[in-house]
Amino acid sequence: MDNNINKKNKLRNNLFGKFFQNKEGIKASALNTKVKFIIEKYNEINKLLAKEDDRFTLFDNVSFVKKIMLNDKEYLILRTSSFKFIIIDIDSKKTLDTDMVNDLFSNEFFKQNIDKHGLSDLYEFITTNYTNEIINIYNKSKSVFDIPTQIIYEINIDNASATLIININYDGAILMFNTPDQFLYEQIFLGKDLKPQGMSSPSLSNDKAFRIANKIKDIVIPYDIIPSDLLLLINEYELVNTIKSLKYKRLDDVKQEVFDEYGKSLLDLTEEEVNTLSPKLLKEYRQLSRCLFWEIGKYAECMIIEVETLRDVYDKLIEFKEYYERTGKKVKAQKKK
Repeated sequence: MDNNINKKNKLRNNLFGKFFQNKEGIKASALNTKVKFIIEKYNEINKLLAKEDDRFTLFDNVSFVKKIMLNDKEYLILRTSSFKFIIIDIDSKKTLDTDMVNDLFSNEFFKQNIDKHGLSDLYEFITTNYTNEIINIYNKSKSVFDIPTQIIYEINIDNASATLIININYDGAILMFNTPDQFLYEQIFLGKDLKPQGMSSPSLSNDKAFRIANKIKDIVIPYDIIPSDLLLLINEYELVNTIKSLKYKRLDDVKQEVFDEYGKSLLDLTEEEVNTLSPKLLKEYRQLSRCLFWEIGKYAECMIIEVETLRDVYDKLIEFKEYYERTGKKVKAQKKK
């Protein structure tokens, strides 16, 4: 018995230790903070559903939201973590009950487009009176709901594995240790801000589980396992927040108007496109430009920088700011040879 415990401890320690060999990426604690805005969007829907069932947010949450097309009609699909589905006909803004779902979807279509298990008897199809509100939330934040809701980081030693799953649709994560024969089969659960929440293991003591759980926040998640769409979304959100912290407060207000006409952000317009802006948007563009260059002046000496778009200016701002925070000195203009 003692020999088995020692083997489990050694295997677990070796697996967990491999997580810390990677140095390139984003710390788990930082990533958890960066996706808070995504969690907030899911919580908007969770709070609506809790109005109809006050136990919902205590025992359940929305695990994914996606839009599908069938027979030239659009449907919004919500699944909860307790195997419940809400299927909304976007045109009529009505939910489908179990009989309507079975009439509409074949098992194969459901399996390929909605859930890999198909139309399982375990699933419950529920209704809601907040279809219009849910559709509006989805339409306003489609890019948030269209990305995967989990980041999975797996380490292997022979047939043994350690898997860290960070959820980006609610504040929580799970670390699993596993071997095919279940010689090692342990789960450690983390809640808000990756704080220890519980475990499922007959062989892992509370003390050991707590020590492991407290180190998870320091694991560096490799960039290549973080979905590229999520990285772009995080960068865009941080960009907007940075600009909002300046004197320019209206990026969100003009963002959609510019995107509808040019298919890109105000920050990405070329000189030729800027020359075609309406007087109103041109005023916004110039105000944003002044704010960015004013902010650069806090971290760099007067210099000439070559840029093509305001996003280039923003990138320089972040570069100079990081240098200033690291060294306490402004970036100096390079002398021409």
